[in-house]
Amino acid sequence: MAGYVVMALEGVLASDGRGIATSEPIAAGLQLYVALRKYYKLVLVTHEDNDERVGRWLDQQGIKAHTLLVTGAGAGRDPRERSQQLTDLRGRGFPIDLFIDSSPAAVAGALQLGTTALLFSSPRYSRPEFRPDAKTAVREWATMEAEVRAQRDLEPVPTADLEG
Repeated sequence: MAGYVVMALEGVLASDGRGIATSEPIAAGLQLYVALRKYYKLVLVTHEDNDERVGRWLDQQGIKAHTLLVTGAGAGRDPRERSQQLTDLRGRGFPIDLFIDSSPAAVAGALQLGTTALLFSSPRYSRPEFRPDAKTAVREWATMEAEVRAQRDLEPVPTADLEG
């Protein structure tokens, strides 16, 4: 049975603008969505709190192959909300194989929950503070780097026998 991929709307499928109604679709994110739907069940998560507005935007983009849409509290890009959404999905019996988001802090939160995560970064749509070369004093990228190091320290990575 196929597992689930949880994909964030903001920064992956939709430009992270002033709300979903004015967002542009991200072509690479849409291609990723199409590719993954062949092998996984997709769950979309958003910080938006308006099911109708989000549903309308998804319909306009032809995004209809997902199993579930999980809306948020409408409180902006809080990575703790993403972690809560993942925890709630697991509690409802969704076996999550992969989490995809454009926020390094949200990806770090998923790693802390033991979920395999993919950081999606598009040079045209990424927020400047999410880039690894950000010039700000506190970078969300550092949060993800620290969590990856912590996860590596917990358990040795199995190696494949590449020789034969």
